[in-house]
Amino acid sequence: MKKGKLFTTTVKLFHVYKNQAEIDGPIIQSNYKTLDEYFNKNKIDKSKLDTSKLGVIMMIENAGTGNIIDTNNVVKVIYTGKLLDGKVFDSNKDVAGREPITVNLTSDQSLGGQLIPGWTDAIKSMKMGTKATIYIPSPLGYGSQQMGADIKPNSILIFDMEVVEVKSKAEAINEKEKKMAERQASQKRYLDSLSRLQPQKTP
Repeated sequence: MKKGKLFTTTVKLFHVYKNQAEIDGPIIQSNYKTLDEYFNKNKIDKSKLDTSKLGVIMMIENAGTGNIIDTNNVVKVIYTGKLLDGKVFDSNKDVAGREPITVNLTSDQSLGGQLIPGWTDAIKSMKMGTKATIYIPSPLGYGSQQMGADIKPNSILIFDMEVVEVKSKAEAINEKEKKMAERQASQKRYLDSLSRLQPQKTP
């Protein structure tokens, strides 16, 4: 085509979805069939499985104590993530230099970002100290995205996880402000030490 030329295109609308759940539903159902085969093959007791609000399948090993986690909480989690073939793609359990991951369930993004929908939805069924294995259908994970070398598009994800800390939004804000004040004080001490090392000017 040359500059100034016009062209037309035709678009045919095949279907209008009411929401994202209507789009994801058939994929999740297909993933459930795959997971059912996985459970049978690995002799997993399906009577011990439960399903979260959005559709994550969960096996709770330890129920934990206290209140159920909600959108007023910021939590820390130890986890190991793997694929259906058993390949581990990420973990912070017993890994040197790896801290528990912070999961922010509040609307205050300064307290940390949210993670994949399957994680946040499953955690809302947990308590302090909960240990669980969760099976995340691909639409509630990374969907059609490729994540690194291991997580292919439309992968079902498995996470062994433990909630090791639960804070309210107010507690998380106080902790953030305390750490910020400590960093500022440390920076001031460093700058003061540098100024003392500099030679004094003579009049």
